[in-house]
Formats: sequence, structure tokens, C-alpha cells
Amino acid sequence: AYGLARLHACHLYVHPWIIVDLRTTFKINLNQTPVNILHNLAEFENRTDIFRRYSACTLFGDLFKIPLPQNYTRYELVGFYQAFGYFDRFRKEIDQLFEFNSDTVKLITPFVEEMIKSVWNYSVNFYANNSRVTHDTLKSFLQHPPSTLQRVTWIGVHIRRGDFLTFFKIDTSTSYLNWAINYYRQRYVNCRFLIASDDKSYVKQHLGNFSDVFITPSIFFQGHDLAALALAEHSILTAGTYSWWTAWLAGGNVVHDLNYPVPFQNCIKEHYFPPWFLFPHNSSSKRWAPPPS
Repeated sequence: AYGLARLHACHLYVHPWIIVDLRTTFKINLNQTPVNILHNLAEFENRTDIFRRYSACTLFGDLFKIPLPQNYTRYELVGFYQAFGYFDRFRKEIDQLFEFNSDTVKLITPFVEEMIKSVWNYSVNFYANNSRVTHDTLKSFLQHPPSTLQRVTWIGVHIRRGDFLTFFKIDTSTSYLNWAINYYRQRYVNCRFLIASDDKSYVKQHLGNFSDVFITPSIFFQGHDLAALALAEHSILTAGTYSWWTAWLAGGNVVHDLNYPVPFQNCIKEHYFPPWFLFPHNSSSKRWAPPPS
């Protein structure tokens, strides 16, 4: 929605509950962007001239026409407009919108300090002397430590299970995860893997014994896990838009499993995945299958 409003210099309305939810993790300073924000829902209620269209991550070419078709003057996005082409050209602005707020940074900082102590045997207190600490402060230290410390390549790993096991009936295999981890171990020197999941007991069971693996604490909620994964240079993903956004915010290279999106989502992979996402040639992960007739 932001990308389209920005492209066409049109007004943008986002329901307040969405903003409230996002601000539990991010700053979301919409008023500091070039987009004109509408705040009054009454302007849209009971209108008959609103064009509504559902998308399952489809990149609609007609939305890039300038000027837009006349019946798109008031356009409501319904569904999942999760296609990177809508907002890729405004990436810097998107990154600024999704800057992690101070509460989120403060909660993940002790975990980052523990990782630094474990990896480098180096003690740091980011909040000493009432220092202002941002997400960039933490990321900069991890990726560019003091010259006396050995360079480390941080890889964020998100493993989605939970409702995906039952609703989509897909499950990422440990063989895929090990393949992806070994891919980065061979490509980069001195890797460390920062893993988050909605099933941390599964992660501890299957990956917790590796000396180069860190698992986010159980006290972390979704926003904290997201902030932790965004500290990485590169990513390993399994499934879902949450995984997608962890990689987008982190930047770098991305390895993604083959089992998502599932066919009934009607999601065009070329629209959903940016071209820098990489995929294994094969995967033993459980994939969606149609129910028996």
C-alpha cells in the first residue's frame, strides 16, 4: 500500500489497529514520509465507488500505469499484496518506517551482549553512560567488531512450524536446514547462526548441539525474534511472510525452502520472491498435497 501510494502520489489510509499493532515493535513514523496519510475512516464508509481487489501476492501490472485507470481512484487492497515489486524501489523509506523502537531494542540487547561474550570473550555494556542504543548500534557491532576481534558472519535462521503444520500441512526437514547451514559454512568463514522459531523446543532438539548456533530466548515474542534475526547479514528461511520480512530487513543473501507457497494460495513465486532468494535443487521437506478424493 505504501509503495503504491508513493508511486502515484495519492493519499493512503491504514486502519489504526494495524498501526497500533506494528508500533509494538517498530517506530512507524508515517507522518515523516512523503505519503499523505488520511486518518478519518468516515471518508470511506458507505462509499460505492471504492474498487476492491484481492491478491495472493500477485503483482498487478495495471497498478503501475500512470495515470491509473479512472475506476482505481479509490482502491482498497484486500488479501496479501506481498509482492516485492510494489515497494522495492522505495526500500530505504520502507527500512526507515520499519525501524525497531527503543523498547524492542532494549529487550534484545542483553541477548546480543551474551552472544558477543560467547563468541569473542568480550564484555560490552551498550547502555553504559546512558548511551543511546539503536538496532543499527547492535548490528554494526556484530558485523564490524573492533579490529582486535575476529570477523564473524552472522546468519539468521527462521523456522516456521505451528499452524503451518496443520493448515498448510507442510514441514521443513532437518536435512534442508542442515544443507542450508552447511551452504553458508562453506561460503563464508567463521559463521554463527542465530535461530528463531515458534517451536524452540524443536530447534533445541535438532540444532541446539552445534557450537556455532544461538537460539533466541523463550521470553522473546514475535517482534523480538524479528529484531534479532534482522541483525544478521544473511538468512535461511522455511515458510511464511514473517520469514520473508526477517530476510528483507536483514538484507544480504537468502536461502529458502521449496515447500512454500503452497499451490492453493495461487501465489506466483516470481512475484513473491525477490531475485536474490536462492533455493536448493531439491528438498526432503514435507510439502502440501491435495486431500485424497
